[in-house]
Amino acid sequence: MKIAIIAAHDEHLLIGKDGGIPWHYSDDLKHFKQRTLGHPIVMGRVTFVSIGSKPLPGRTNVVITRNPQYSEVISGKENVRVYHKLEQALEDLEKEGNGQVFIIGGATLYQIALDLADYLNITLIHHTYNGDTYFPEYRDQIGVVWEETSRENFRDFSFIDYRRIA
Repeated sequence: MKIAIIAAHDEHLLIGKDGGIPWHYSDDLKHFKQRTLGHPIVMGRVTFVSIGSKPLPGRTNVVITRNPQYSEVISGKENVRVYHKLEQALEDLEKEGNGQVFIIGGATLYQIALDLADYLNITLIHHTYNGDTYFPEYRDQIGVVWEETSRENFRDFSFIDYRRIA
């Protein structure tokens, strides 16, 4: 199973502010949906709350939390699973025959998953914003750990794909 991280960050790796995203680009949201539709998405509890505590349709939504009671809070929600360890979630998803899974945030989960990921699907926002949550530094590993495979440039952002160098 291939593990992809999908994230949007500004030029300083900012990904969030006060539990939300400090920008809104509809083309980025469409890109995210197009990439992840039909694949399991894995997120932290805070990210799940930030999207309204509702599963994104057309995808198995996996929520990782350290809170042992959290699974009771969202029990019964269709297409939502709760795990307390990322490794267990990934193991179960692989056993089910999923070919690819997307890690969609937040910062703590990105930090953990960066060493496990096969791909990075990055939206680089060409502006700087104020916020409090950052994507882990990876840019110093381009050419050593990560190889750029594609780039689409637009006025306000670029879609950049990387794959792990074998």
